[in-house]
Amino acid sequence: MSTMKDQMKAANRMKVAERTPVEPEPSSFSSLSSTLSMLKRRAAMIIAGGVIGVATGFLALSLIGNSYTSEASIRLNFTREDTPNATASQQVATMDAMALVNGAVRSLNSRTTANAIVQRYGLDKPPEGEKPGFISSLVSSIKARLSFGAPARSRQDIMTDTLLGNVRVMNEPRSYLITVAYTAASAEFSADMANAFVSEYIRGQRLTELSDARAAAGRDLLNLSGVFGTKHPNYTRAEARVKNLEDQIAALKSGTVDPSQILVGGQSLMRADPLLARVSPNPRVVIIVFTGLGLALAAFLALLLELQSNHLVARLMNVVVRENMASGKQ
Repeated sequence: MSTMKDQMKAANRMKVAERTPVEPEPSSFSSLSSTLSMLKRRAAMIIAGGVIGVATGFLALSLIGNSYTSEASIRLNFTREDTPNATASQQVATMDAMALVNGAVRSLNSRTTANAIVQRYGLDKPPEGEKPGFISSLVSSIKARLSFGAPARSRQDIMTDTLLGNVRVMNEPRSYLITVAYTAASAEFSADMANAFVSEYIRGQRLTELSDARAAAGRDLLNLSGVFGTKHPNYTRAEARVKNLEDQIAALKSGTVDPSQILVGGQSLMRADPLLARVSPNPRVVIIVFTGLGLALAAFLALLLELQSNHLVARLMNVVVRENMASGKQ
């Protein structure tokens, strides 16, 4: 009788053991030593992650390319002294100087200025002999298909948007100094475009003054012709002045005049020079960042693999225990 009871108790214990899985061993990451041992076991994987991060950083640098930023500046002056030969259009009214500076900043950063630069430097024309690559042609084709009948943008509009996206116009508070910074893949092109924005602003301001002076001189010439006739010396002098103003306007529009020669008294221009070293991105920072990301990702994957391997060990132990219990039952 007691033997039968003992057999029934043993059978009950085996059933409970079958239903109760074997608990896995405590995690090996509960202490610093266990973590270090795990890192040693997965050292090859972590090193491989660092190597992949370095390679990815170099690849990113090659795809991003060099970036250069050049700065040109102009210092404005609103306290002009009137000269005996100054016309009414050349007199500067007393205004809020900072409002004039803000207006100059908006003018430098305007689409009108950028569009004038595109036309003056021929940026809307592709370089001679340049053929679009396969990728650029594919992207253009996809954009054309996704535009759903919208008119295609001209190269001039695209280049204007590019100039506006790469230029920054800044001025210090309570200062008449305006700085134009342009970022490009070429140091020479960066300096040329920074100087172009400042030159175009100076040219536009001077053209406005000359146009106003030409309009006033034209009115004076018309009045003199009605009073003295076209043979009078006053009329001849006024006519010569109109001709002189028209020649100055034509020279400015043609771009043959150096902007530094048409600065108003008291104003100064500081041109941008090509930088010898690239500004961004910093290769060392890029490599360090990608290497750190590679190591971190490799360590995280190593942790997951270690946890998964521990879980598999626990399951195998459960299977072994159940098989031992089954064989003992038989």
